[in-house]
Amino acid sequence: MTGDAVSCCKCPAILSHISTVTPSSSGDTSKQTWMCDFCDTKSEVDVSDEEIPKESQVDVLVESSSEQGTELPWRQINLCQAGVVIYCIDVSSSMGIRPLCLSFKVMVSGFEQWQKQWGPQSECKHSCVGCGVWILSAEWFALRRGTVESVSRLDCIKQAVQRQIDFHEIESPEKKAGLVSFGSVIKFMCDKDTKVEFTSAASYLDRLLTIGKRLAVTETMKPLSENAEALRGQISNLRLAGSTALGPALAMCVGFLSKTPGSEIVLCTDGQPNQGIGSLPGDPEFYDKIGEIAQKQQTTISVIGIQTGQEYELETVSKAAAITGGTINLLSPHELSHKMRELMQDAIIATGVEVTAILHPYLCFVSEKIEFNKKSIASCSLGNVHKYTELTFRFQKKEEFQNAEVSALPFQIQVRYTTKDGRRFLRILTEKRETTSDRNQMETNLNIPVVGAMAMKESAAKAKAGNVLGARLHLKSHHIMSVASATQDYDKGNEFLSFERNALELEGELMAPRAAAPSLRAANLHKVGQERRAARMKGIVGMREFLHSNCSPTSSQHQEKFYKY
Repeated sequence: MTGDAVSCCKCPAILSHISTVTPSSSGDTSKQTWMCDFCDTKSEVDVSDEEIPKESQVDVLVESSSEQGTELPWRQINLCQAGVVIYCIDVSSSMGIRPLCLSFKVMVSGFEQWQKQWGPQSECKHSCVGCGVWILSAEWFALRRGTVESVSRLDCIKQAVQRQIDFHEIESPEKKAGLVSFGSVIKFMCDKDTKVEFTSAASYLDRLLTIGKRLAVTETMKPLSENAEALRGQISNLRLAGSTALGPALAMCVGFLSKTPGSEIVLCTDGQPNQGIGSLPGDPEFYDKIGEIAQKQQTTISVIGIQTGQEYELETVSKAAAITGGTINLLSPHELSHKMRELMQDAIIATGVEVTAILHPYLCFVSEKIEFNKKSIASCSLGNVHKYTELTFRFQKKEEFQNAEVSALPFQIQVRYTTKDGRRFLRILTEKRETTSDRNQMETNLNIPVVGAMAMKESAAKAKAGNVLGARLHLKSHHIMSVASATQDYDKGNEFLSFERNALELEGELMAPRAAAPSLRAANLHKVGQERRAARMKGIVGMREFLHSNCSPTSSQHQEKFYKY
């Protein structure tokens, strides 16, 4: 869009394609009168017909890279553009444990069950428990040949990271990657091995951040085209080293990336932090603090936790990832390589992202955040945003307008973001949606992926607050509403089954006693895992048959898509 965005003089709403603009009553031909769709305020605006948006989505350039207050050095700009990733790897003693591979007998039984259900010629390329296949098909054949042996957790991590380096060396050789290992000793490995002396600063966040910033000056991060081989060698040479100084290592990594917005820390660990700051259970507040610091400097923290039967410690560590918008994954060692590939494909597309959502005054947001609960305007900062980042809001009709009748209501989302080349944009999305009191019509037009994502988020929040029963009931109510919508056509059936798989997994976690002792809860998690696998198989197969009997097929293509589940 040409020109600047035109804002209302009373509320934050911006002129859009649904706005009503008329000639100015003052007689000034250079101005027009705009009545705001949200607050009904009339404003005299100096805007031509060409400058009035014609589409629901508009991007406005707010600031070019050359207009930034502080000109970044070429090296830092290039670093941000290329995207920096630091693999922060746990090398404590527990990483030497060798998990047992699934037995040949179990795998054959699962594979035969899956083939019986879906056909002998079918191939499943995913680690999908619902299909009866417990690990990747390639691993199954390797097990059958007897070529797979038990390996340690650290070996699995090393192999997964090396595969990522191989991939990026070919696909994006300009990418910069570094390696940090932590146990009782912390090492930074960029173009050389640097053992960091942190004992005196281990319990002080400011000192650890300062150490990281100093390392950013002395350590040189080269593109993978120049140092991929050196990194592979450093990864191969990782050795076990005592206790788990997770907190100090994470703090140093955040300090190291303080001048490189758009970067990411991938934290790979299996155990409880027990050395220095962030040790559990004594210092859980550290992870909120470090998450907030990372978010302000536009650094994303992602956590990959290795399943050990004692995953409850990672819930506290994962707070940092939740604050920065990173991903949180709890995986078996065999899934690490696949998941790390997904993480790297979901690259950061914008930094410094701020979102403002505006509702009609008849409506208000429903949120646990006091700052915009029961209000018609909500703002939040997301920091770094990935391709698949999701943000959802729940809203309702205000009590004083419960009896008001209106046929359509406007909605506007304003997204301010910075691209990799340093330009600042404002994206404005505006729509006017019809209202209805007909439940059948609502269910017909229900967006299951959005509703499902919101249900999962809210249920998890309720469970975190201790209301496990409320979380399960909330998930169930959205499940019932989605079933009615899923019977409309095969595409909605596909969307429902995707939501159903995620909901079953969360339901399984909610069934585990949160207050149980560590050893008891580990046993319960194992039991719940078995129940969850059975429930998922029963639920998916049962829903497939239910949808098949209640849906009218629209095309053979829809049937093909549907039966993939």
